[in-house]
Amino acid sequence: MGVAAGGPLAASRHSAPHEAIWAPIALLAFLAARFLPWDRLGFLVCPFHLLTGFPCLSCGGTRAFAALSRLDPATAFAMNPLAAAVGLAGAAYIVHALGVGLGAWRRWRPRLASATHRRALRAAALVALAGNWIYLIAVGR
Repeated sequence: MGVAAGGPLAASRHSAPHEAIWAPIALLAFLAARFLPWDRLGFLVCPFHLLTGFPCLSCGGTRAFAALSRLDPATAFAMNPLAAAVGLAGAAYIVHALGVGLGAWRRWRPRLASATHRRALRAAALVALAGNWIYLIAVGR
């Protein structure tokens, strides 16, 4: 049974639709960030920071997600810009999955046309990671 025959969230014969899997996980992450006091737990220590004295790539990510769950994007971007951007993309994905599930719109599937596009995307991701890490070091996370 394909997508056309089974509706917007119908799976292929071999897999479940990705919206049915990833959207609930993203929603649970936002709910956990909102209602669990992650940022007030004293035992969460970063081993990378302890060993090197530098922040890890995700330093401030939990606080960024918690700020996003409180609808405070300015604080989220101050804590960790890349984690905040990923969190906003996750929120957009939840909305997308809900729209697909309700049949309001079709599934969006980006396709990278060539190896050049894939290399450019990888390079952009590395630049974003490096820029984010430089920011975290500069602000003393």
